[in-house]
Parts: sequence; structure tokens; C-alpha cells
Amino acid sequence: MKYQLKIFTICNQITQEASKYNITRHPLAVFYKDDIMMETNMFPTSINFSKRIRAIAENNECVCKTCGIVYGDISKNGYCTSKCYQTARQVTAVLADDFPIYNARRMGEIKFANKTEGVDYLVCKICEAKTGELGTHIRMHNMSPTTYKQTYSLLTLKTQYQRNQMKGSNNPAYQHGGKFSPFSSKFKNGYDKEWHDTFIQNRKIDLAENKHKYKTNIEYWIAHTNGDIDEASALYKKFQTRDLSFFTAKYGTTQGTIKWKLKIERWIKNFKSVNYSKISQQLFNEIMEVIPNHLKTSIYYATLNRSEMVKYTNKEYVLHVGSTYIRPDFICLDHKKIIEFDGAYWHSAAKTTPLREATRDKLIIDSGFSVLHIREHDYKKNKEEAIQQCIKFLIQ
Repeated sequence: MKYQLKIFTICNQITQEASKYNITRHPLAVFYKDDIMMETNMFPTSINFSKRIRAIAENNECVCKTCGIVYGDISKNGYCTSKCYQTARQVTAVLADDFPIYNARRMGEIKFANKTEGVDYLVCKICEAKTGELGTHIRMHNMSPTTYKQTYSLLTLKTQYQRNQMKGSNNPAYQHGGKFSPFSSKFKNGYDKEWHDTFIQNRKIDLAENKHKYKTNIEYWIAHTNGDIDEASALYKKFQTRDLSFFTAKYGTTQGTIKWKLKIERWIKNFKSVNYSKISQQLFNEIMEVIPNHLKTSIYYATLNRSEMVKYTNKEYVLHVGSTYIRPDFICLDHKKIIEFDGAYWHSAAKTTPLREATRDKLIIDSGFSVLHIREHDYKKNKEEAIQQCIKFLIQ
């Protein structure tokens, strides 16, 4: 303990009960002012009463780590002047055999003087050096770009200048049409069909004989769970789904959420224009002809031309359920009802599984919606009965 225990306890209580802006008006501060001033009489006279209280509460003598002078200012973090701070950094770097880091900082300060952070250079989160090539710089810290981005929740290691240099027509490979690909007949160094065919054949053999090496195979997950089929199946499914929990587990909460949202945006943008059956739209159109008008304003399906959906070929509503998004075949938002049309092709045993359908239905129900399944076989067998079943479901 660097101060008297009694005075330390009093100052500690003051800082806990008062903010730094009214710390000097605390009753204990007023009552023990003379004792506190005496306890810090080695401080320069310019140090105010508030900083003296905080110094005692933090048990900090405020002695410069470089020159040993008592500076008394608790806000200066161990050094009396910036010169002492810079000296300590240089000495520490050299003594710790970190000269490359010290030199990177020094050269960065020179090279990027009067430049803009983010545009012309980035600051290393580890050593605070300014660099225009952060991806290359972090090698001196024995860290890969992927690990660095995950650790510090970053989306890119490139400056704005670098990104602009590789954007559009500035990119040497922009619209190259295959001339930079050895798999293209337009490859600038000459296309070798025999090599290409051999490569494809070897790749097929490798994929067939080494399924345990690739995450796209269940064998990979079985090998990494010591043969636990249930755990392997769960991990395999999670890998295929890549929902929010997958991204946050891999990249951290902040960066994972950003990557997941970007994935969803790409999915919505690139969603196939036509992935619905014509017969399902026939059913939905027939429902719209007889359903009460007050429900029509909140109904969406693939071919219903609502004003806000005109720009989309597929006009299905994108619904957020749990940690993912789905496109219900038919949705009534006002009554929170969903109708799924189980077509003979896409819902055959070869194309879907009961577990997948049950999981999807659970997500829908947990999000507050009710769901009704209409099988194509049943609709074709008795259209009127199927339509009435849907109407009853929607209005009840």
C-alpha cells in the first residue's frame, strides 16, 4: 500500500459514490481535504484536489516510468511527458528484440504523415504501426489475415485506396472473359485440354476416395467427432444451413452478424426467379377469388402483383424466422397464416425429408404463425375441398 490505509479507504469510497465531476463536493472529500492534501504533498502544486483523490483511490503514486519524477496527474498513464512516453516505447521495442515492430512504427509515421487513416493507411491493432499493406504487416506478429479479422472484428484488411485500385476497370482481371483461367479455352498462356480433363478426373477420384477431408461430406464430420453419428449429423446440418449461430461462432458476434446479413442479402438478391409450380399458383389464385377483401391486403405469393413487389419476378414474401429467413408459398400477414403447397416433385421422398419439413414448420410456429400443408395429390383429387380447407384456415 503506497498510502495510509485510512485515507486510501476514504478516497476509494468517494470515487465509488461520486462522479469525477463532483468528486470534490462529496462530504468525505470536504471533511478530509487537509488529510488528503497532506498525503499527496509530494505532488506538484498545480495538481487539483480531484486528481489527488483519484490517485489515492487507485493507489497510484504518479511517478514517471522513464525519468522517475512525481508528476501527480492521474490521467497521464505513467509518464510525465510525451517525450518520456516515446522514449519508453523505443527502449522497450529494442530491449525486447522487437526492432522490426519499432521500425515499422517509425517508417509508418514518416510515410503516412498528413495522410488519412482508412483511405491511405490502416493502423495495426497489435503494435499501432501505420501501414498501407496490413495483410502483409501482420505476418511479423505470426498471425494469419483470417485470425486477425476474427480477433478484431474486421471485414477487410485493405485501405480504401487499395479497394479502389481493384474495383471495376481498374482491376486487371475485370471482365477478362477467361483469359486468366487455365480452365478456359481463352486462357492467354494456351489452353491444354488434356491437362484439363486429367485434372477433372483426378479431382473426382480424390473426392470419392477422401470424403473425410471435405466439409461438404458427412464423413468429414464423423471423422472430427470420433465417430459420434448424432453429433456429426448436427454439425453437418449446421454447416449446410449456415445460420446466424454458425457465423457468430466462426467470426464472433459483431463480424459474424455482419457476414450473416450480407449472406441473406445475397440470397434474396440472387434467388431463382421461378422456383414455384404453376399448379400452386392456380390454387392461390382461386383462393383470392373467394377470400374476404379485408384479408387480400396482406397476402403474398409468387405471382400476386402487389405494387411494392412489381420489380420482382418471384413475389414471395421474405419472412424472418428464428435466426434465418424463409419464403412461404402463401402468407397472410394480418392473420399470421401460412399455406405451404407440397408439390409432387419437390416434396417427393427423393427431394425432401420429414425432419427438414418439421424443422421448417417449427420455425414458423415459434415465430407466431400457423401453417397448413396442401398436397398436390389432394388438390388435384378434389380442388373444391382443398380451396375450402384453405379458406377456413385463413379466416378462423
